[in-house]
Amino acid sequence: MLILTRPTGRPLRVLPPGRSTIHCPGKMTEQRFESREEWELMYRRGLTQTQIADLCSVPKQDVNRAIGWSKRRDVSVEQEHLVSRPTPTQEDTGLTPLWLGRRDELADFMSREGRTPSSASAEAAERAIARWVSAQRTAARRGMLMAAQRKSLDAIGRWQEFSIVFRNAAAWDLRVQHLVAYWSEQQRWPSCKTYVNEAERSLGIWLHVQRQRVSQGTLADTRRMSLDEATPGWNTWRSRR
Repeated sequence: MLILTRPTGRPLRVLPPGRSTIHCPGKMTEQRFESREEWELMYRRGLTQTQIADLCSVPKQDVNRAIGWSKRRDVSVEQEHLVSRPTPTQEDTGLTPLWLGRRDELADFMSREGRTPSSASAEAAERAIARWVSAQRTAARRGMLMAAQRKSLDAIGRWQEFSIVFRNAAAWDLRVQHLVAYWSEQQRWPSCKTYVNEAERSLGIWLHVQRQRVSQGTLADTRRMSLDEATPGWNTWRSRR
């Protein structure tokens, strides 16, 4: 039962569980919670604006407007609300022991393998983790992943990337490291035409492709900036224009 009191301590309304209206003794009509004063008291007692709107069967925008006005008028409204609201449970945040256990399995896998799990893996354990993370991605796309769950997953790393995307990103980063090492040792850029060995030819082809993509406008800005920072002057084609 929810009992609302005025600042003087005198009861304002008594609402039985499950009802958004109350019956006044001696009268044939029911009275609804429709005043700003009553909504403010509910909010002070820890109820959310959505709960108040549902409880009172009134438009949520009306409650939002009234509570917003009350908070601007009196800072204690929000302070009392924060003190009175119930502490979120594991079910409220989605961080149940079962969910956290799966999250830890994903974190351990990515830390060990350097990629996200694949549903095509020969290992049953990896396929199980892959199915779980796929469900989290689906929930995120549909806006159904809870904020606490997303924050927990984001702390792991690039969990939303599919395994092949993860591997490709890691391979590209490794190529940049090879380019930095080549320039440091040779003081020139690798060539795919006048190469000394197959390693230089392979790295030269990769560098040629990056330059082509820049000229075509298809190289991602993040990758272009990464190359500019790691190996300044890598795009010798710029000087030709």
